[in-house]
Amino acid sequence: MFYPISTRDRAIPARLAGALGEQARSARQDPEQAWRGQLRLTFRGSAGQGFGVFLTHGVSLHLFGEANDSVGKSMSGGQIVISPHPEARFAAAEQSILGNCALYGATGGRLYAQGRAGDRFAVRNSGATAVVEGAGLHCCEYMTQGLVLVLGPVSDNAGAGMTGGVLFLYGDQAAQVNPAFLQEVPLNRANESELKALLDDYLQATGSARARAILADWAEHRQLFHRFVPLKQAQTELAGTAAPEAQITEKVR
Repeated sequence: MFYPISTRDRAIPARLAGALGEQARSARQDPEQAWRGQLRLTFRGSAGQGFGVFLTHGVSLHLFGEANDSVGKSMSGGQIVISPHPEARFAAAEQSILGNCALYGATGGRLYAQGRAGDRFAVRNSGATAVVEGAGLHCCEYMTQGLVLVLGPVSDNAGAGMTGGVLFLYGDQAAQVNPAFLQEVPLNRANESELKALLDDYLQATGSARARAILADWAEHRQLFHRFVPLKQAQTELAGTAAPEAQITEKVR
């Protein structure tokens, strides 16, 4: 069963999120503990602004179509999946599927978009995990926490003002990253395991052809991922991976 949705339908399902939040408040419980069920809602069409706004734990949304601006704004939990309409004839990885400013101020949850996003994807993201197949200008702008994986091209100024979290980019796109805020740190085994697990989950949720191709030849494709973190975090991580002899020499100096 699915619900038809159009651009006139905005901030879906804000009322549901509010009701669950009120339930948690009345019970004086953490939202994650107050609601242990799982609501799965499926939509078809073109969602208006604010699809998935204020989404909370225990709610999963799957939209077959596309969405306007502010997807997942201020979400704190749950999952949003956006896939092309079943009758779409375009290559998902080459088309935009959601608008600007997705995940604005999000503190948790997941967003999987089988297509490209507009500008300011994950702006002020403070804890959500996201996978998208391309993004416009200022991706991860002012991000403070969370993880974003972009499986395709990203436009200029990625990571501007970013102070926390992690940005994974596929392919050599260092020129698109703002060097005043982000630095690349080589992937270690833990990073690769985290990345592969996320791709597996994304593939299961979306059926993405791009994710399937990458995972089918993981040994080759894993070398094409680049991990960017804020400068201070990069300095800490790089210092921690220095050889013991080098650290001792530095202390002596």
